[in-house]
Parts: sequence; C-alpha cells; structure tokens
Amino acid sequence: MAAPISFKRRLERKLPRVAKSARQWTQAIATGGRPETRLVFVVGAQRSGTRLPLQVLDHASDISTFSEGTDPFFDGVLLRPLDQIEALVRRSASPIVALKPICETHRVNELLDRFAGSKAIWIFRNYQDTVSSASIKWTSGKESLRRIAHREFGPGEWRVGGLTEEKFQLVSRLYHEDMSLHEANAVLWYLRNALFFDLKADERSDVLLVRYEDLVARPREQFARIFAFIGTSVPTDAVDAIKGSERAKRFVPGISHSVAALCEDVQQRLIHHYSAQNQESRATSEIGR
Repeated sequence: MAAPISFKRRLERKLPRVAKSARQWTQAIATGGRPETRLVFVVGAQRSGTRLPLQVLDHASDISTFSEGTDPFFDGVLLRPLDQIEALVRRSASPIVALKPICETHRVNELLDRFAGSKAIWIFRNYQDTVSSASIKWTSGKESLRRIAHREFGPGEWRVGGLTEEKFQLVSRLYHEDMSLHEANAVLWYLRNALFFDLKADERSDVLLVRYEDLVARPREQFARIFAFIGTSVPTDAVDAIKGSERAKRFVPGISHSVAALCEDVQQRLIHHYSAQNQESRATSEIGR
C-alpha cells in the first residue's frame, strides 16, 4: 500500500490551485462577470503519457486542471455523477476546466455529447513502452485480464467499459494461465486503444489524437496544435521546459506473435489517423497566416 500523502504535501499541491482560482475570480469580477466554462477531457490508456499534457495545460492562466483522484470532480479514479460535474462547472471561475478521466476513456462520446463545446485530447503511446511501464508499475494486469476473460467483474470494473462481445470473445481465446505479465498488459493496451475506433472517435471533430513520442520530441509544434484545438494561448515557458530524449524501444519479453500483431495493427491505424490530423492542422495553420 502506498504511504499516505502528508499534510504539507497536500498543502503544497492545493495552494497553487487556490491562487489560480482567486486570480480567475478577480479577472471575472474585473471584466463584469464569470465566463462560460468549457470542458476539455484528456483521455487514453494508462501509462500512455497523459500526465504531460495535463501539466502543461495547468500552466495556462485560463485553464484549471484536475487529474483522476482529485477533488471535487473525482471520486477516487472515477468521475462524480455528471449532474454533479455540471453543477461544479457552472460554479467555476475558470474559462476552461481540463479533466483527466482516463479510467473512463470509454465514456468519451457520452462526456462530449453531455457538455456543449467540450473537446477531448486522446493520447496514445507506443505499445512496447506502455507495456514495459505498466509491467514495472503494476503486477495486476494478468489478473485483470483473467477477470475479463471469465467475465468475473462487478459493475464498477472500468476495464470492461466499451468492450464489445467480439472483444470479450477475443480475450477468452487469448488468455491462458501461463501467459506473461507483459503479454497480459499488451492485450490490455490493445483493448483500451482499440476503443478509439470502436467508439468511432476517429469520426469526431471534437477529438484530437496526440502521439506521446511527438509531444516529447517536438513539444512546440505539438502543443501549438493542442492549444489551437482548445482555442487558447500556449504557455510557452512550460512547453520550452520539456526536455525530450531519443532512445531505442525497450525489449518486451513474452509477447506472442498473435498479440503483437493485434497491437501493431491498432498502433498503425492510430498513427495513420494522427498523421492525417497533423496534416490537416498544418494546412489550416498555413491558411490562417
């Protein structure tokens, strides 16, 4: 079990948020009223690099950010009921509130349809790096996959959100007791990232697909794209502080050819859609000059 967060650390986390809220209320009063608040959802699979964009968004003066587990928008890792989210948004002084409900990525259509003017930033990362990171951080991947394969889960099991009957049957065929933790996490990567297409998020103009590796390698270009999509100014100091690193992909042991092929297929489809969106963003930017 993780050690409890000290009061000092909680205070250190809370003070910047309180100070930003105070500035936003002061700005609202000075300009004659509170702005209409828009929502931005940062979604994707665990260990895909969703923390980085949220950290940069938090440096923008007109954006307030809330990661999973953060009051008042979350109850643990899950969002509070949407009527409560709606009430919190109505009371917010921030022009933009960014939420990171990655355990509820499968609800992206529901969230976007519920909140007018909202947008979603969907982060994806190379499956080998994601699997390596997940296997280091957690040992629960194989048990999670077993529960999906045998349909032994309760109503609060977010990992099955958005899964079709076809996906359940696929997991039942792929799971076996001797599979490695890395292979189980690769299947979980496949399930969560395939949601992008299963949910037809690729057909929505209010969903921006972002490749984590390019956020790190070309932060100015990619964060300019993200902030143009959101419709606000880039906090250049925060973006310029990102230090990218080039390295070879980690070797991922114990993944069968069939599972690797599934991951490669979804990964290439994501890259193809991401590249098309990138080209469209560049064309729009050129026209606007």
